[in-house]
Amino acid sequence: MADTDTRQQSRGFFRSLALTRKGRPGLLPWLAFFILLYAAGLGFLLPYFAKPFLEKTLSRELGVACTIGKLTVNPATLKITARDFRIPYPDAAREKTGEYLVRLKRLEMSPSLLSAAHKTLIVDDLRLVEPQFFLTRLPDGTLSTQLFFAGEDPREPNAEPEEEKEADLFPLVIHNITIRNGTLTVADAVHGARHTATNIDLSVPFASTLQTDRDVALTPTLSAVVNGRAITIQGESRPFASSRQTEFALQTRDLNLPDFNSYIRPYTSLDLTSGLLHTELTLRFEADAEKAFDVSLAGTMEITGLTLADKKNTVFSLAKASVDAENVIIGPRRIIINKASLEKPEMVIRRAKNGTVDWETFFFLPKDAPKSDIRITTSGGREVPIPGRETAPEQPHGLPLQLVLKDSTLTDGKITWQDNAPQPPVRYVMENIQGSFSDVSTDDAGSAVFSLSFGSGASTVSARGKATISPMRVECALDAKELPLPPFAPYVPRDSGLVLEGGTLSVAGDCLFQYRPELLARISKGQAALSGIKARTGGAGAPFLAVRNIAAERITADAAERTLHIGKISGTGIDGAFTRGKDGALMLPAFTPKPADARNGKPAPAPAPDKPWHISVDALAVGQSTFGFVDESLRRKAAIQLKNIAVSGKNFSSHGTKRWDLSVSAASGEEGKLSLAANGTLAPLNLTFSGAVEKADLRPLSPYLQEATRIRLREASLGGDFSGSVRRAPGTKTGGDFAVKGNLGVYGTSFTFRGKELGGWGRMRVENFDYHVPPSGRRACSIGSIAVNSPRLAVIIDGKGVSSLETALAGPDAPDGAGGPGGTDERDGQDGPEQGRETAERSPKEPFEMASFSIGKVAVSLGQATYQDNRVSPPYTLRMNQVTAALANLSLDPREEASLTGSLTINGSPVAVAAKAAALATEPKGSGTMSVRSLDLSRFTQYAEKYLGYPVRRGELTADTTATLKGRELTMRNTVLIRGLDLGKKVDSPHAPDMPLSAAVGILRDPGGNITLNLPVSGTIGDPEFKLGGVVAKVIANVIFKTVTSPFSLVGGVVSGFFNLFSSDGPTSAEIVFPIGEDTLDAVARDSLQQLGEELRKHPKAVLDVTGLADRGEKNVLVDAWVAKALRQRKYNALPPEEKAKTTPEAMIVGPEHNAREYSRLLFDLYKDLPFVKKSKDPETAAPQSTRAVMRILRSRLDIGEKELLYLARMRAVAVYHALCQGNIDIAFRIRLRESVLLDVEETGDRIASYARITVTR
Repeated sequence: MADTDTRQQSRGFFRSLALTRKGRPGLLPWLAFFILLYAAGLGFLLPYFAKPFLEKTLSRELGVACTIGKLTVNPATLKITARDFRIPYPDAAREKTGEYLVRLKRLEMSPSLLSAAHKTLIVDDLRLVEPQFFLTRLPDGTLSTQLFFAGEDPREPNAEPEEEKEADLFPLVIHNITIRNGTLTVADAVHGARHTATNIDLSVPFASTLQTDRDVALTPTLSAVVNGRAITIQGESRPFASSRQTEFALQTRDLNLPDFNSYIRPYTSLDLTSGLLHTELTLRFEADAEKAFDVSLAGTMEITGLTLADKKNTVFSLAKASVDAENVIIGPRRIIINKASLEKPEMVIRRAKNGTVDWETFFFLPKDAPKSDIRITTSGGREVPIPGRETAPEQPHGLPLQLVLKDSTLTDGKITWQDNAPQPPVRYVMENIQGSFSDVSTDDAGSAVFSLSFGSGASTVSARGKATISPMRVECALDAKELPLPPFAPYVPRDSGLVLEGGTLSVAGDCLFQYRPELLARISKGQAALSGIKARTGGAGAPFLAVRNIAAERITADAAERTLHIGKISGTGIDGAFTRGKDGALMLPAFTPKPADARNGKPAPAPAPDKPWHISVDALAVGQSTFGFVDESLRRKAAIQLKNIAVSGKNFSSHGTKRWDLSVSAASGEEGKLSLAANGTLAPLNLTFSGAVEKADLRPLSPYLQEATRIRLREASLGGDFSGSVRRAPGTKTGGDFAVKGNLGVYGTSFTFRGKELGGWGRMRVENFDYHVPPSGRRACSIGSIAVNSPRLAVIIDGKGVSSLETALAGPDAPDGAGGPGGTDERDGQDGPEQGRETAERSPKEPFEMASFSIGKVAVSLGQATYQDNRVSPPYTLRMNQVTAALANLSLDPREEASLTGSLTINGSPVAVAAKAAALATEPKGSGTMSVRSLDLSRFTQYAEKYLGYPVRRGELTADTTATLKGRELTMRNTVLIRGLDLGKKVDSPHAPDMPLSAAVGILRDPGGNITLNLPVSGTIGDPEFKLGGVVAKVIANVIFKTVTSPFSLVGGVVSGFFNLFSSDGPTSAEIVFPIGEDTLDAVARDSLQQLGEELRKHPKAVLDVTGLADRGEKNVLVDAWVAKALRQRKYNALPPEEKAKTTPEAMIVGPEHNAREYSRLLFDLYKDLPFVKKSKDPETAAPQSTRAVMRILRSRLDIGEKELLYLARMRAVAVYHALCQGNIDIAFRIRLRESVLLDVEETGDRIASYARITVTR
């Protein structure tokens, strides 16, 4: 019952709320009505009217068409939700692409009911769900958000006072601001980069603009994934306080640095190809009451796996870098780093062929655009000006910011230097680099202290000092030990020919290097040492230079002042070897390169001519060294070597008047010793020297003797002493004064030819020689005495009548082989085949005249000579012994009269000679006597059989000769006494004359069996027709002939001459001799023939027959004449036009005696152009090895036959005919030209018949 009553009472209560007693509506319907009206107003009407209002207002304020997809209000909780909220770009072009600046999936805001009571908008909860933000950095550097300022420059300060602006802040309190799953996309048009932050979660517990809450800190927490890497930021900020402060703690792990590659491109051309960034940083923003705004950064950063690359290769890599940043001031671009460490950095530096170093091109300043406004067209069609940014102020040192590094270390570094400028390229690796740096700064006043070392094992480099970046200057104490030099060999200029194969360098000292603004390089307290150096020139020959050990102490150098001073140079084992190549040039390093400037590859400017290097050395001491010289330009290679060289001296200077001293000693061969001492100054040049030579082996000089002759020096040594001086005399002919004097001796000398001794002497001593070249150039040479002891000479005449001495001195022969000190073997027999190249004879012009030359006396003692003649059978041998001679007063002075006395024995018979002469006087004069006693004629029987047709059984000759010279006329009186001459039976000999010699001997013999002859001889010295031997022979033959034909009278002359042709008992013919190969008469012959023509006129019945003769032996002469003419023409053709106008081809001088090199070149060029040479397949014909071989081939191959020789004979007859008729034309009909005749050498008795014969018919 009780429960039923209770239910009835409840129904009554609710019924009373719904209806009154009068049946009208009660309180509940009205309450429901108001609730329904509230819900309809907030839930339906407010969103309906608020959505377009908000869209219109936002669009008007922002200048773009902002949209809200749906707006809802929860009447119960007052929660406002906006879905699909969008703010488009103001740029019309972007609007068409569908991209939005802001796009929210859902915005939720819960205003508090307490807002009205506090007159403040209080939001209990503000949430942004999946917001998307898209920001663009425009090409001028501004952000896309600046487009909404509609022409206002946000950088301009507000005109209103800051206090008023702060008083007008909208009263707002927000609790629990959150962003969930947000996305931020930034498109950087400046650097061409795009960055995305996803999973953005932001939480701010409380934010208020109320005056009472301005000191309450905002404590946001942000997490996101930036470019795939998570970051976390926790901060604290007071944005509305009077002193605004904001601080954020930033933590990143494995932030991929290549994603930000575009931000370094304004400053470098390198690319970040890898690298991870780990940070624990605190970012602080602070603005004081004066509105000064400061941003600072503190904390640590770590970079791992960093690599930088150019377009082709990795140029820098870093295993790990740790940085402790104390303070980064963003405004003035200044970074202060407490500690930094680099682990295993590796750098590759490359130098291009033009000299440019790649790292100088990797970094540059950004090309900022000047300040200007950009106008953007909005979706509404109006243009909005966007202020441009100002160019960042340029740093004094060209860097984008100032860096201060307080303490840093470098471990296990590596630098690779790749230089492609030299050939071959250089690659040098510096490993195990360790370093420490402090107080490094990029500002102008910064000076860093550093310590750096690298290398391994014995090869290390360390440096300690200080450095500045602006200017680029380094001052340090350098200590480099045993640096290998071969890696730097390509830096030796290539055209120098020097190849560096080994060696190490050690350097220590205080150094100063400055690159900009001017180049400076200075060294003080320096020390340097070279060891194990090996260098050569050219191919794989002997080393040009080898250094065992050399050291320099107390070095000071200044590149700007161009000075180098060395306190002392000392060393051992410096071995040098020089080579003269086959072309005659010394294979020495030619240090004349044009150094390239490393920045642009262009040749560096040459130093000013008035600023030469000044090099000075206080002391020098080098020992245990060798010097070698190899001469490959000779037909036989020559090698000279000095051993145990010791050099010492002091006070050497390239210029200045300081006097220096030098002392040199060396060993030559097994026992030879050399020494030299010199002292003086170089500026001006004034030197004195003295030296001595003892038992120096001269055999290595044999190839030089063999270059001019065929003689080999088998044994010889040199000894003596000398002294002299050299002095500079500017403005004179010689430029200075040179004098040398002393005493020399050559001992144990032996010369060989074809393996046999040709001659030599035991000792030759030159005493008191004095050679002087004064400034005038008039050289003077005097020798006190020359003494030759035990000279020897052996001469062999071969079957053709050529002596071995003549052959040996004729010129160089083909190499006989290699062997022995002289470079040839000892084989006998014939010469080897010609091989090797023709050696050019050098005949330099004498620059100075010889003013005087004199030899006080020459003494020869104990001489001997051997003469062997193989033309007779058996070969004849003549021995001359006890040769003694004394010459005195040999001089170029025409007033001096030289004298000669001598004696010898010929096969035991004594011979004595005495003479005196003034041969250089204006009228030469002289006199002399010679006597021969008891010369056994039977020893000459071989000659008698061959040339007289009778052997000599016995006989003894005694002769006395007296000669007198006056001017050019020589007169000789010869008295011959032959005792007991007994001739054998006549023998047949083609060389013997057809005369009754035996009868003549019988007629000439007196009752005592002796023959006495007086043979006068006279003639003119220099006359080609006067040859002493021929004249004497003719006189003797004439005596014999007259003896047989006129036994009772020896008075008369030999019938000769043209005028005797017309005598009744005279000859019927005569001969006119022509030069071999020519058809022209000399002046004497023409005059004689003209007189003969006049004589013909006196004999009207006489007729002359002229027959031209030529000899086949003249072919070679014609070939030589043709070659000479062709060479002269070629030389003339090579002249410039202006030179050709001044001369003729005939005036050209070409010949080996004039210029051997020119003659050889022209002859080979002529030879190669001949048709038979071009077609020849014979190697000897196609490529002869010497000028002698070329002429031999030309003489055998050129087509000069009987036709050409007969023409030459005919022209000779014609020349005689014209000479006879010259001035006597009326006798021309009585001169008949007969058919020319061609003869052989065999027909003319071993002589070439180059003449024309005139025969008279009466």
